[in-house]
Amino acid sequence: ATNDCLTYTCIAASNNASYYTAALNIDGSGKTVEWLGGSAPTASAGAGYDVYTFNIIKTASDTYTILGSSVQYN
Repeated sequence: ATNDCLTYTCIAASNNASYYTAALNIDGSGKTVEWLGGSAPTASAGAGYDVYTFNIIKTASDTYTILGSSVQYN
């Protein structure tokens, strides 16, 4: 419903720097993510864990404000 919010956290084991999350789909369509630091990730750690957190706020029908962050643990 409009004005609902949720936080989604994904922890991924990273064994290849080419595999990372830089986008998000909701109900099958791509959504704009506002990334902490200003830009989407361009690589994973390549070892250890990558932790992605998305704060998602539904602002209108099929309209969302999404705040994303990525942290690498080696």
